[in-house]
Amino acid sequence: MTPTPTAANRPGPDTNTAAPGQVRHLSAGQHGIAMQQQRAGDSPIFNVPAAIEIIGDLDIASLRRGLSELIRRHDVLRSRLVHDGPAFAQVVDEPQPALMTVHDLQDLPQQQRENAAHALLDREAARPFDLYTEHGLRLVLVILAPRRHVFFWTMHHLYCDGWSKSVFARDLSFLYAGRDTQLPALDADYGDFVMAQAQADAATEQDHLAYWQRQLAGIATLPGLRHDHPAVPAPQPRGAEVPLRIPATDRVRIEALARTRRATTFMVLQAALVALMHHASGQPDIVISVPYGGRPAAAFEPLIGFFVNVLALRSRVAGAMTFENLMDQVRDTALDGYEHHAVPFQRVVERVGGAAVLQQTSLAFANLPYQDIVLPGAEIRAFPVTRVDIRYELEWHVWEDDCSGGLGGRLIYRSDLFDESSATALATAYQQLLAAAANDAGRRIADLAAMLPVSAASLGHQDVLSGAAAGDVPAPPRTPTEEAVHDIWVDLLHRDEIGVFEDFFDAGGNSLLLAFLSARIREDLDAELTIQHLVGHPTIAAIAAAIDGAGTGERDTSAR
Repeated sequence: MTPTPTAANRPGPDTNTAAPGQVRHLSAGQHGIAMQQQRAGDSPIFNVPAAIEIIGDLDIASLRRGLSELIRRHDVLRSRLVHDGPAFAQVVDEPQPALMTVHDLQDLPQQQRENAAHALLDREAARPFDLYTEHGLRLVLVILAPRRHVFFWTMHHLYCDGWSKSVFARDLSFLYAGRDTQLPALDADYGDFVMAQAQADAATEQDHLAYWQRQLAGIATLPGLRHDHPAVPAPQPRGAEVPLRIPATDRVRIEALARTRRATTFMVLQAALVALMHHASGQPDIVISVPYGGRPAAAFEPLIGFFVNVLALRSRVAGAMTFENLMDQVRDTALDGYEHHAVPFQRVVERVGGAAVLQQTSLAFANLPYQDIVLPGAEIRAFPVTRVDIRYELEWHVWEDDCSGGLGGRLIYRSDLFDESSATALATAYQQLLAAAANDAGRRIADLAAMLPVSAASLGHQDVLSGAAAGDVPAPPRTPTEEAVHDIWVDLLHRDEIGVFEDFFDAGGNSLLLAFLSARIREDLDAELTIQHLVGHPTIAAIAAAIDGAGTGERDTSAR
């Protein structure tokens, strides 16, 4: 059980902010993101952008003041990474006035202003963070007209999650209006969560890990999704998106079905996605990765920060099942998974393997910031921003659409793997399957799927097994150094064939094995490569090149 923060067990005085200059460890989830960000290099893969259009009165001075107080209130918004020996850590800086860049586009012809704003904010959304020199929050205000503005902010995922978006919106609404005293006092900060996670009972965590090991046994051998194009290793996979629109009449039926089956709306959405992935892949064994809130105590609920965990929920589908049967299975599996949510996802991956399978499909029930922000004297509307970040092959996002009364959403897909036509067909099929299942949940999965525009035969032409294109032959070592590094990998990863361009983590490595790899390189090859360098250069070819370069005086400075 995770300890609950109290005034008695918190470090330092009982205040809502960490002491400036305080260095603290990362949470397990943050550590995973920091590792992946370092692997991705100069990439916006973990940028979380959002924008709202403000129609009406806007007091820019009050907005700045509110943002400054928001940054003071939530210390993660003024935190940055530091190195603590070979490990990552974070330092909390002094509160400073909010830095908000203002772009006045009123001099442009009126018909050009909105296009210019979209282009400007799309560039801003794609601008990577330097997590060691800047904080994980950027603020931009675009002036389109005296009573028309666009407020844009980007947070790095290291310091926020989906819940944090609502906290950001609610707090800013109060602070902008000068209603600071109406906000709930903060009885904890993110450092308390890190400490509570570190103090979690080790025996209980082993019980959780044992559950996931049983639940996910054998997933590393599951076939992957069919792709339109072969998977090619890329430092920054690109995402594209197609919209989802579920009308109000279908939403009413979906919510009624959830009540009937003692489930949630999200579980209905998940069951429909499982049925679709079963039909589109032709496989009976489906794993969907879903976010789970991860705030183990009420004191953490008013905080901005990265608390969310990922749960890999596995379903076994047969065409003869009814949708009701599948819903009951999805509900029971989800409830069991929620009981074992406390173990960080990265530790589950390290224990069970199958990282490629766990990064194929995700589903999230999102919230929209424009529906949470209230500014007196102004109307708030959505202002779409192109997102370039993608961490799964297919990411399904659904939200409640207060304007239509239905559900909105989007399917974000890896555009290097899927054509737009395939993604559009999947999105259409999902909407149709949801509508049909909500209308008659007693129908068999096979009957529901028969009407869909996609099938295992029609979606894609590349069969992908465990993340590697069928028929791919691992590239062999080409130099003595590559051969030596290859032998170390084989020993550590217990695999016979590893290509020199294969990613260490995709091959089954984890942060602990990475430390062993660094030590083995030092002992066996008399070369010093830091863990930070290995994270950023996680292939046999890159490691061998760094070792050979060091021997000729051309060592990569990033290895120091």
